[in-house]
Amino acid sequence: MAKELKNSPPAEVEKKPEQVLQKSVLKQLRQRQRQKSKENPDQ
Repeated sequence: MAKELKNSPPAEVEKKPEQVLQKSVLKQLRQRQRQKSKENPDQ
């Protein structure tokens, strides 16, 4: 059990930066969609 507890924190730390990257990518995608909507009001 002790080994699992020691191994779990680093995994969580590794997941955090990935989530941050995903959030930044989502923001970029949303900005692109907004730009497209401005260029194409039909959509």
